Amino acid sequence: DSSFGSDEADVVCHQLGYTGASSYGNTGTIDSYGTDSSSTLIESVSCSSNYLVLLQCNWESQYSSTCADDDKDVVVICHSTRIWDDPSSGQIRLSKGQYSNQGLLEIYCNGEWGTVCDD
Repeated sequence: DSSFGSDEADVVCHQLGYTGASSYGNTGTIDSYGTDSSSTLIESVSCSSNYLVLLQCNWESQYSSTCADDDKDVVVICHSTRIWDDPSSGQIRLSKGQYSNQGLLEIYCNGEWGTVCDD
């Protein structure tokens, strides 16, 4: 049940201060940004195109899930660049990409960064 699509990718990029997503997928279908040891914190994300932040979307929160394989971690490539410092709960970032506008989608929750799963 893969629900992460263009609306969700655009919400991610808008929340990060980018103009939108140029592409999206998961580490199993597009260029991998390496493996990670982060827990999957949210999955089954479903957004409306007018949402401004990922946590406005519908999603499930769980540490143990069907996303144990890294090949389902969400990857997003945004159109432009902005860098965030001093994370707060619910903040998202793209990590392990060659540039700051692409990479593995992670969310900051309960004092830790974790991945978002495309399940």
